Amino acid sequence: MRFLALLLLFTQLLAAPPARVGRVQIGKDTPINQSTYLRMSMSLEEFKKRGVDMVLLELDTPGGEVYSTMKIARLLREFDKETKIPVFCYIDDWAISAGAMVAYACRIIGVNSRSIMGAAEPVIGGEPASEKINSALRAEFASVAGYYGRDPLIAKAMVDKDLILVWRGKVIELKSEDQIASGDRIITTKGKLLTLNANELMEFDVANVFLKESPYPNAQIIEYSNWKLNFFDFLGLPIISSLLFMGLMIGFYMEMSTPGFGAPGIVALVCLCFILLSSFAIYTVSYLEVLVLGAGVVLILLELFATPGLGVLGVIGGLLFLIGLITMVVPVFDVVRYSQPTFVWPIILSRLAWIGGAIILSVIIIAILTKVLRGRVFVRSRIVLTGEENREEGFTSGHKLETQPSVGERGVAKTPLRPSGKIEVCGMMHDAITEGDFVEAGSQIEVMQINESKIVVKQI
Repeated sequence: MRFLALLLLFTQLLAAPPARVGRVQIGKDTPINQSTYLRMSMSLEEFKKRGVDMVLLELDTPGGEVYSTMKIARLLREFDKETKIPVFCYIDDWAISAGAMVAYACRIIGVNSRSIMGAAEPVIGGEPASEKINSALRAEFASVAGYYGRDPLIAKAMVDKDLILVWRGKVIELKSEDQIASGDRIITTKGKLLTLNANELMEFDVANVFLKESPYPNAQIIEYSNWKLNFFDFLGLPIISSLLFMGLMIGFYMEMSTPGFGAPGIVALVCLCFILLSSFAIYTVSYLEVLVLGAGVVLILLELFATPGLGVLGVIGGLLFLIGLITMVVPVFDVVRYSQPTFVWPIILSRLAWIGGAIILSVIIIAILTKVLRGRVFVRSRIVLTGEENREEGFTSGHKLETQPSVGERGVAKTPLRPSGKIEVCGMMHDAITEGDFVEAGSQIEVMQINESKIVVKQI
C-alpha cells in the first residue's frame, strides 16, 4: 500500500508539465467548525471545476467540533470517490482530536519529523463525554480509518483510553494488562489516549509518506479564495445569527404595529434574507424548514387579511414561523447521514442557548417599545405624516387640540386598524389606534378616548 501511495504521489508531483495541485489549509488559528466545512466544500468544488491533479490538505490543528468534522470527513471521501482525484493530507505539526478524523478521511497521509496524531476523546463542557458518545465515536473512527485500509484498532485507541493494544507482528487488542506477554511491544495501555509521532505513524501504516521538505516541490499550486467565504463565516457566527433573529422579531413587531410599510419591515426582511443565505450556505437547512417557515407566513397573512382577529390561524402560523426560523440556525440531524445524533447535541444546545437569549432580549425590547415609546417611535417616518402635512390630500395626522374629534363622535375607518391606522370623523382624517382588536377598512368606529395626540377608537 505504501509503495503504491509513493508511486502515485511522485507521479502527481514530479510529472512534466508540473502537476496542478489544489491546496487547502486548516490551521491552529481557528478550531474546526461549520465555517471550516464551508471553506472545504467551496474549495473542493472549485478544484473539481479547474481539473486539478491532486488536492493537498495542509493540516495543523488541535481539533474542533465533532459534528463539523464528520461532515468534512464525508465530504473528502465523496470527493475522492466521485472525481478519482486523490486527497493528500500533510500533517505539518498537529492532527489532534477532530484533526485526526480529517486526516483519516484522506487517501494519502504525509508526515514530517514534527507530526503527531491522535488524542481524539470527545469533550463536552470541559468534561469527557458519556460512554454512549464515546462508543459511537469509536465506531466512526474505525469506519473512517478502514475506508483506506488503515488499522481500525489504532484509530479506536485514539478515542478510547481504556483500550489495550500490543504489537505481535500485527496490532492485537487485549482484554486486560495481565495478557501482556514478555515479547510484546506495548502500543497503548489503560488510562491513556493513543497519540502517535511521525515514526510511529509510519510504522503502523497510518501515514504513507515521510517528507523532509515541502510536499509540492514541482507543482503548480492553486488556492481558492473568495470574499463570500469571509462573508458566510461572519454570518455563521452564533452572535451574528442571534442578532439577525432579534432584528427579524423586533422589525416584524414594529411593522405590524404601524400603518403602511416602512423601515421596520425592510429591516425584518433583510434579517430574514441573511438568515436564509447563511443557513443554505453552510448546509444546515433543508427545504423542509423553508416550507414550515412559508406555511407560517401564509397562515399569518390569512389571519390578517382574510379572518381578522387573533385566532387559530394566527397562533398556528406564528408557531410554524418561529419553528422554521429556529431550525434554520440550529443544525439538523440528517446532514451527516452516517453519524449518531448524540454528536450533534452539544452544538444544538449551544445554538439554542444563543437563540433563547435572543428571544428573551427581543421580548424585553418589544415590551419597552410598547410601554414607553408607543406613539412616538415612528413620528419621523415618511409613511406616517405629521403635523399639518399633506392637508390637500386629506391627511391631517397630529391635528391641533381644537380640531380633534370629541369623545363619543363616530366615523369610518379609512384604512385597516391593526391596531393603528387612519380614520375619518366629520370629514377630517386622523391617526388612531384601537383598544386591541383589529378593525377592517370601511367599518364604523366610535372615539373612546383622546390622550394628547393619540385617538383611541373601537368598532361599532
